[in-house]
Amino acid sequence: MTGNKEVIAEDHKKKPRRFLSDKARRRIKRVLIGFVVALPIVIGVMWYAANHVPWFGAWMADTLRSIIGTEGVAELEEWAYGIEDRWNRYWREGEKPKAYWETPSSTAAPSATAPEPVPSASAAPSGSGAAKAPSEFRPSNVGPYNAKFAAPGDGEWLVIPTPEHPSDGPLLYKTLLHPDAKRPWAEVFAVAMDLTRVQIHVVIGTREPKGTAPGANAAVRPGLIPATDLPSLMAGFNGGFKEEHGHYGMKMGGVLIIRPRVDGCTIAMDGAGKLIISPWKKVESVESSFVWWRQTPACLIDDGKLHPGLYDENTNWGAALGGGTVVRRSAIGLSADGKTLMMAVSNHTSPRAIAVAMAHLGAVNAAQLDINYSYPRFVLFPKGASGEREAVSLFEGFKVEPGDYVREPSVRDFFYVVRRSE
Repeated sequence: MTGNKEVIAEDHKKKPRRFLSDKARRRIKRVLIGFVVALPIVIGVMWYAANHVPWFGAWMADTLRSIIGTEGVAELEEWAYGIEDRWNRYWREGEKPKAYWETPSSTAAPSATAPEPVPSASAAPSGSGAAKAPSEFRPSNVGPYNAKFAAPGDGEWLVIPTPEHPSDGPLLYKTLLHPDAKRPWAEVFAVAMDLTRVQIHVVIGTREPKGTAPGANAAVRPGLIPATDLPSLMAGFNGGFKEEHGHYGMKMGGVLIIRPRVDGCTIAMDGAGKLIISPWKKVESVESSFVWWRQTPACLIDDGKLHPGLYDENTNWGAALGGGTVVRRSAIGLSADGKTLMMAVSNHTSPRAIAVAMAHLGAVNAAQLDINYSYPRFVLFPKGASGEREAVSLFEGFKVEPGDYVREPSVRDFFYVVRRSE
């Protein structure tokens, strides 16, 4: 009997008791393998949607912030954008910069020398009783940022037609730059606007920036361009960060929405209709003369000088994202005489890349606006078949819905451009 017990005990050692059947274990194994295979696919689909479906990226980011917090989402975004940038630098190495439209010099070799500007219409002789022609707005061509990695026509301004008012002469121009030698696919689309004949207004979004100052609830939030401005409406472009991304200040309609940050860059309109882009510290003393103002991260350019932080991987221009993060961005800048406004939207740029592009175009004061796939945009408002104005993206790859800003209220703040009344 003793021997039998020893044999039984030895059998138990050789064959440990199983808590799961072989069938159950095979099922779990298949599930785990399926999860491992499906996870990269799901992540890839979500990343594609975040970068191609305007509402999805914002929804996903807001959902994740409620789960892992703002800092956690920022770290996740920075990691994902870093992966995308490394992928592009590997697979797109040697890629040539892309041109999106033809220019008069498209067939010629790129040159860094700026061509002579078109003569002003005001220089034409005028006889007795002849109608006075308006002076023609024509920003000087600046040529490519670097001729070694430029697309044909880089830095050459082209007129944006205004078919409703052909006798007005040019009011808006567009151009393209490639400012990053390491990334020939990094592109900056820019528009120049004649501030002597157009005016800029700001609209607060229905939800953003969220009011945190005392009395902010008194702000009217239609999220739409006023109907009274639709007849003279020309264009529109995105505003700044959400309130939680830096707490940058805003005031409009006499209502303080968010208190100003002393280190913020301020875009403002004074009572005389003059547009200003300046560090808050320089304009704080005259704030009472402003009709409206909106803050952004520290000025990219101030009095012709790039911000010192642009030489480091500073975090100022991406909310919680690192300053070296390569992402879609937008910026706004003023010429030295304050008569030309430049607005730019970009793909695959760092803060420094969009800053040097703005400086190359002639901006001596510049501020970054919003970033990420869904928000940067520059839109025109032609009349559709029904006679109503419809939003249309000026540049390829920036998705816009026809009702944006004119019929569908915007959750985020934005700017719009109108012809000045004579």
